[in-house]
Amino acid sequence: MAGDLTTRKTRTASGATAVQVVRYDGRRCIVVKHMGSARDEDTLTLLLADAERYVEKHRAQPSLFAALEQPSRLVDLSKVRLIGVTHTYARRALLACAHLCGLDKLPMLYRDLALMRIIEPASKLRTIELLKQYFDVTYAQRTVYRLLPKLVDHQAAIETAAIDLARRDLKESFGLVLYDVTTLYFESFKEYEFQQPGFSKDNKPQQPQIVIGLITTRSGFPVMHEAFEGNTFEGHTMLAILKRFEQRVGSQCKPVIVADAAMLSTDNMQKLDEQGYRYIVGARLANGAKTFVDQIDAQLPRTDGATTRFKHTLKKGSLKTDVDLICHFSDARYKKDRREFEKHIKRALALLEKNEPGSAPNSSRKSVTKIPCLNSTMRSRPKPRSC
Repeated sequence: MAGDLTTRKTRTASGATAVQVVRYDGRRCIVVKHMGSARDEDTLTLLLADAERYVEKHRAQPSLFAALEQPSRLVDLSKVRLIGVTHTYARRALLACAHLCGLDKLPMLYRDLALMRIIEPASKLRTIELLKQYFDVTYAQRTVYRLLPKLVDHQAAIETAAIDLARRDLKESFGLVLYDVTTLYFESFKEYEFQQPGFSKDNKPQQPQIVIGLITTRSGFPVMHEAFEGNTFEGHTMLAILKRFEQRVGSQCKPVIVADAAMLSTDNMQKLDEQGYRYIVGARLANGAKTFVDQIDAQLPRTDGATTRFKHTLKKGSLKTDVDLICHFSDARYKKDRREFEKHIKRALALLEKNEPGSAPNSSRKSVTKIPCLNSTMRSRPKPRSC
């Protein structure tokens, strides 16, 4: 800490070594206490120890790891060999955090595996090695593989602990929750009943995967998850996990659901309406009717940050859902989309000059030549963005 006490040694005119307690004010050294002068090593050691005690007692910010006692001289350090270092303090601190999260009733193996995911994520075999290296904690490989499938039996207790923590410490009322989906793939090409190839967010469409749906609080604290078969469409995952979430937090809680455009379907929104949920989901204007897109095009101001609300009815067969569509214009996104669009136009013109069909071999030359006209129309007015 700036301006705090420290010790120093200085040579006196008589040739002795003076030990002082000082503090620094800018470049100026202020002597707080003169501890004495020494003419031999033993006396100097004693004076320095006295000075350290004085500093520790009077300093404004005490040291976290004070070392006031002199090391024992009963051990010959020249014959001592370091055989290893363990981070016991770090493990105890992280386990204390797990206790505050209500996870102290979980078997120790699960808690240790979770700690290693925080410190150094690795495979199960590598995690066993790191637990031994960092904490001197040993687990047999067969024990890990035997107990891991039983973790699912603790899912309800873990989710209840997360919900209780969010309510107690984060003051969460669950008036609004966030929902999203991801995929986890396996380094294998062998399919199983649950692990199936599907739409992969990791660009691994040929490898088996599972789909994970996650609910978090508005601040991003995870409170519930659900695993689905790898070929499950993510839009079909939301209602199942919301029903289980309602059972956990109580039927009186009907949060606002925030999800991305993949969850937007007339079926989903009608079912959410029927169950009393409100929702905010992303919308894709490209999927809307041309007349409605033209209405947005005519009414949304072309100024950065402009926002306009539109009434709209989604239709799918006999199903109809009335929604409010909020459209937002971003100048930066418009410029990005325009650059990408012009790249496609340039590529299409190059293909026309070479009389090549490009990525659509069956397309006629007549349909391709319409692209420059479309480009001219798009340039006249920026395309709006929805949120």
